[in-house]
Amino acid sequence: MFVRYFHSLQLSTHFISVIARTKLDPADVAKVESVLREQMDDVGAALDKGIDVAEALFTAHGVTAPATYDTIPLEVEVGVLSSFGRRYLELLSKLDQLMPLLQTLEILEIARTQEVDIERAGHKRKVRDVANRARSLSTRMRRAMNALDAQRPGAVAAREDAVD
Repeated sequence: MFVRYFHSLQLSTHFISVIARTKLDPADVAKVESVLREQMDDVGAALDKGIDVAEALFTAHGVTAPATYDTIPLEVEVGVLSSFGRRYLELLSKLDQLMPLLQTLEILEIARTQEVDIERAGHKRKVRDVANRARSLSTRMRRAMNALDAQRPGAVAAREDAVD
């Protein structure tokens, strides 16, 4: 699931940072990039806090190692195209670090299943929302670019010629 979001985020942020910059005001593009960076920072801080809390519970209860899975995790090599891609990959890595910690807390009955499920879903949603927001902002910028193209003199005549 997150591989799809990773590629979607990279495509959206490339559009924002590179393509939109060719037609839109660079200050507007910088604002959108700032919004994405802030969201990524907030999600990263939430994941760090979740890891810290889980590790504190490990220490308090004498747990020395997280649970392991019998299956080998799926490893996919991805190319990072921008700082946004790198930052999102770091978020995914933190999420992958947190999930076994939460699972261990549930297995050892340090935390209730319902609490762990809520926390797990919340963290996944936050990471997913970063990619969804990038896609949404990219779409808005695409619409703004299309509106600018439609306002150009001759755009109506060119469209009418295309219809004929």
